[in-house]
Amino acid sequence: MASKKQHSPIGASNSHRWMECPGSVALEANFPNISSPYALEGSAAHRLGEKALIAGLPPASFVGKIMLMEDGSVPVVTEEMADAVTVYTDYVNARAAEYGVAPELEKKLHLSWINSKLYGTADCVIADPVLGRMLVIDYKHGQGVTVSPEENSQAMFYALGAIGDGEGPDTYHEVELVIVQPRAMGPAIKSWKTTGRALAEWGRKVLAPAAKRALGKNQPLSAGEHCKFCRAAGSCPEQMRTALKVAGETFRPVDIAKGELPNPLLIPVEELGRILSMVPRFESWVADIKNRVEQELNGGKKVPGWKLVQGRSNRKWIDEEKTFEALAPLLPGQCYDEPKLKSPAQIEATAKKLEIALDISQLVCNPPGKPTLAPDTDSRPALVADKATDVFTKQEIGEK
Repeated sequence: MASKKQHSPIGASNSHRWMECPGSVALEANFPNISSPYALEGSAAHRLGEKALIAGLPPASFVGKIMLMEDGSVPVVTEEMADAVTVYTDYVNARAAEYGVAPELEKKLHLSWINSKLYGTADCVIADPVLGRMLVIDYKHGQGVTVSPEENSQAMFYALGAIGDGEGPDTYHEVELVIVQPRAMGPAIKSWKTTGRALAEWGRKVLAPAAKRALGKNQPLSAGEHCKFCRAAGSCPEQMRTALKVAGETFRPVDIAKGELPNPLLIPVEELGRILSMVPRFESWVADIKNRVEQELNGGKKVPGWKLVQGRSNRKWIDEEKTFEALAPLLPGQCYDEPKLKSPAQIEATAKKLEIALDISQLVCNPPGKPTLAPDTDSRPALVADKATDVFTKQEIGEK
């Protein structure tokens, strides 16, 4: 089993949050670190990139194999994951060849000269002190939020840790921060250049005081876009206060008191744009409330009116290679929507269109559907979880 990492309460990956909301560090400490399926997938993708680069093999060669994670889980590498990670490994290999320096993967960094709690792990660092240049590459597997490298606190944290203290800032007159995010909208690879001296100045004037505030007692809370992925989201008093303030500015008090929302057709046109601009704040808050309810139910607590039920189960092929061997003679040239094998439903639709009788029952399985939140009135039976890990895997993702 992979060794378990120690994670800083003021690490790089959540620096955008604790720098904006210093009170979040103490508030988050009251909640378990239960990662979402998306975070677990991202960690597996990072592990795949590391293994592929160390072995000198393309990520595609790991498809179908498992990644042993630090929490003991064993996710399977898919073609989609391998395709995305290939963008990262190809880029790392190309830039390492350009620098003529071997990449440092999963590089441990400790900014102890600033604060003893500032430490983490960078995905990839390529440094050439002779020519005074450094490249810090961060892989993002997520597709929901596009990340920019420009003045990115996480990337700057890693770069500052990599150049070090003392003469380091003066040694590296060019530091390039790169985000590789192949599954998000926009360019898959984005970069921003700065200098070692500028990073040192940022560390002294911005990072150091922010770290001191975040580790202090009774620090203020601040709601905003940085609330996303906060463990305390949905329970944060400042987030609730802000949401209610927005509601009070948007709707009439009588509507709120009745638990009703105004008819969109009756809202004056000049108000529509203002209300629409506030929708993301409500959506974020509602999503955090749902996550909180799921956590409470996973922990065995009762939430009046709600339960966890088994989600929809989608059929999948037991073995794609054997499936193709069985179906290719019956559906010549019809099994693939390049580059992937068609889904069971698509294969059945193709066979029906060609008027071919086809039984695929022995080729498919129905894996359990993802647990989902539902009202008590839902006819599906409630799932029973004695602890959170019965439904969602617990893993401290840390610096990814």
